[in-house]
Amino acid sequence: MRNHVRKTERVKAPSDVIDRAVAMVLDDGESCSSVAILFDIPRRSLTRYVEKKKKSGLEEQNMPNSVSPTHHGYSSVHQVFNKEDETLLADYLHRSADIYFGLSPIDVRKLAYLVATKLNLKIPTSWTEKLAAGPDWFASFLKRHPTLAIRKPGATSLARTSSFNIHNSNLFFDNYQRVLVREKIGLECVWNMDELGVTTVSPPEKIVGRKGQKQIGSIVSGERGVLVTNKEKEREG
Repeated sequence: MRNHVRKTERVKAPSDVIDRAVAMVLDDGESCSSVAILFDIPRRSLTRYVEKKKKSGLEEQNMPNSVSPTHHGYSSVHQVFNKEDETLLADYLHRSADIYFGLSPIDVRKLAYLVATKLNLKIPTSWTEKLAAGPDWFASFLKRHPTLAIRKPGATSLARTSSFNIHNSNLFFDNYQRVLVREKIGLECVWNMDELGVTTVSPPEKIVGRKGQKQIGSIVSGERGVLVTNKEKEREG
């Protein structure tokens, strides 16, 4: 469940209070009803803890924390990956997005399944059936790593990623300024034109990238703005 909302008031008492209550029942001979009222613990819950304590074989120890091996309340949610493994996975996603090869949400889920099977971790049956982690795991993963978010990248060609840098950018504008001065070209002669048509580059899908980054890109077959128009067909007609 992605957003769990507590519906009951079960096990609001701290573990040390429950341990003291169980010790009073077993060691001091008090009744479960009176001890439950004293410590404000549900009677049936206290009775269950006492039975667990008896089965554990620790009733001969007269220490207040003698029932600490007995679990109180709800079981913790099982996580497939530990903190270190999830950190490595998050770092990998950061690096992939930074070099314009970010992974989509479904690719992240497939990667999580592959990593879990490689590490021989215990995974849900649904992961094995779909060969991917579930959407609930993915949503929880993003919550545990707030530096990640689902982003819409801009289409970026391989030529741009390898050539677009400060040196080449400055070189282009220096040459551009030199031509304007040499040919005495005014601003009224500079036009920025584009034609509408069918793009040859499909828009990239959303990926998991670094949260807060101003701009994020994704490698595509061509650069943005490459269009196919019907201009030649119009000339032929």
